[in-house]
Amino acid sequence: TDNHFERTIELAFALGGDTDTVGAMAGSICGAYVGYEEINVNFATNCEDFEGILGLAVELHKMVLQKS
Repeated sequence: TDNHFERTIELAFALGGDTDTVGAMAGSICGAYVGYEEINVNFATNCEDFEGILGLAVELHKMVLQKS
């Protein structure tokens, strides 16, 4: 895939072992790097507590903008 986020998740799961933790960590780091727009909506909406996490991200972004 040409999508960096999807490729990161694929590689994380291909490692085997504790794939849910590795996938969550890799996805978080990659998502912060590439931005929300590159994350497939099907990935996002199938995550547990997606709305709550998105709300926290929006609030964190507001705080960062206020300090800059």
